[in-house]
Amino acid sequence: MAIIGRPVLKLPLFIMSLYGLNLFNPSKNYRKFLIIWLAQTVIASTTLVVLKDFQELDADVWITFMAASQGTIKSVVLLIKKETFVEVKELLNNLRLQRGNVEDTDSMRNFECFAIRCQNTYSFLQLLSLLAFMGKPFVMDGRILPSEGYTPCDIRGDACYIFSYILQCYAGIYSILVIVSADDLFWGLLSCGYIDMEYVKHILLHLKVEERVEGDDSKVLQQIAFVVEQHNQILMYLKKINRAYAGLLVYQCFITFFIVGMSQFCLTASGFPPPLHIVSTYAPYFLASLFQIFLYCMAGDIVARQSETIGEAAYGSKWWLKHQPKLRRALCLIIMRSQRTLKFTMVVWVLNLETFCAILKTTMSFLAVMKTFYE
Repeated sequence: MAIIGRPVLKLPLFIMSLYGLNLFNPSKNYRKFLIIWLAQTVIASTTLVVLKDFQELDADVWITFMAASQGTIKSVVLLIKKETFVEVKELLNNLRLQRGNVEDTDSMRNFECFAIRCQNTYSFLQLLSLLAFMGKPFVMDGRILPSEGYTPCDIRGDACYIFSYILQCYAGIYSILVIVSADDLFWGLLSCGYIDMEYVKHILLHLKVEERVEGDDSKVLQQIAFVVEQHNQILMYLKKINRAYAGLLVYQCFITFFIVGMSQFCLTASGFPPPLHIVSTYAPYFLASLFQIFLYCMAGDIVARQSETIGEAAYGSKWWLKHQPKLRRALCLIIMRSQRTLKFTMVVWVLNLETFCAILKTTMSFLAVMKTFYE
């Protein structure tokens, strides 16, 4: 069964289909994916492995390699976690089916539109970084490739130059496709969890408590039982997403430190303002990596705050209209559960905006240390 009805998931799933990856189909044949992945791995690793003296590599090659490695590593990790993603799909479909034909509220539709705009903005920024990478030879003097490093032949020949250029562009396109699809999928899945929690809040705030019925109303108790079940499934769903992305989040943090730190050092090493060729080489890496980790941190922060507001919605329901002991006990349990903050973690760090600020401070400290050694 395909994922039911969420526009916010269409873009990442479409991009994944371009390179042969379908995480939510347990019977999918991955021959196309493996062929494309193997070609990318050979191209990305050849840049470094063939050279005997690593000291000859400049910062551009290292940053390009680290950026390209995301395509290779992220796609493999996603494939390894395929069973977890199938479980995520089943939970998401169950949440949707249990709602029946109930339409989304305005707040749910508004958030989904916001989530899609964030995906489109992020995808556009990554596309700009790819165009800057591919267009680098056209803004610099001399016959150069998008990334310096090993080439299989002498690029002074037209045939060799075109062949090498195509290989590097292929590696860049593949990496951007994987990066955008993996990151947008994370954002999209968390957005689905946010929307489902918004539905839980809507039910709590619109409990149909009949004042003429003494004590607990059986219909209200049925609604509360449904809310508790939905809330538990949403939390389980979000935990599985965290489990699926746990390894990638650690890797993403390391990659961000390296690319952002090295890029800002290269941008400032030659004085201000930096030359055009320096800006065209390193600014796209810097901006794309910074916005990439910001997207992860913002997603974790938004969903964690949404989880906390479920308790506020429970307290704001009509429990006070009359004596309803069973309803009050159920609401107390919901409030207590919502007070346990939902966290998306990468080892010791929690995905929130505080972590993003800490990453910025760390990269600035790295820049200061690098400039001290450089000078």
